[in-house]
Order: sequence, then structure tokens, then C-alpha cells
Amino acid sequence: MSDPLGIDISLTVDLDPSFRLCHGIENLGNAQLRRLNCDAGAMASIGEDPNYGENIVNMVSGENVDLPSVNARVTAQLSQDERIQTVQARVIAVADKA
Repeated sequence: MSDPLGIDISLTVDLDPSFRLCHGIENLGNAQLRRLNCDAGAMASIGEDPNYGENIVNMVSGENVDLPSVNARVTAQLSQDERIQTVQARVIAVADKA
């Protein structure tokens, strides 16, 4: 079965224990989720793109988060995937309910 968005084992943050295959938009979404949960350059040690990855949790943790910078970095990271034509990231601040 061929799919222009690819076929892979379902893997978001953890590998699906049943090794279920996903395809299409689900596969693309999983790939982007992994890209935004991977530290910058983490894949270089196994011969992959040294520019792969931008850990969004690290970007938005702490005080005084520079949202325009986060938006630009997320947009740049997601734009690296050739399956995506255009990206416009919009990260927003949400007040803490505590």
C-alpha cells in the first residue's frame, strides 16, 4: 500500500506496543509531534539531519517565554518536512489556573 504521507509504526512519544501501522495524516501528525518533542540535533549522532528536532516543552518552560521566537522556531522546524507545504505556528500563553 502506497501513501504520499507515508506509512510507519505508530509512534508519538512512545512506540505503540502492538506495532500498529499508521498512514496518511495520522503518520504525518505523529512525525511532527516527534519532531517537536526531540531535542535539537539529537538525531545527528545516528547520522540523521543535525537540524532535526526542537523540544517545544523546553521552549515554553519557565518565565518570560518569547512567544514570537517560539512561533518562528516551531514554524521553521515543521517546514523542514517536505510533506508540508505551508506552516503558520501560533503558540499562545494560557493563564495558570492554580
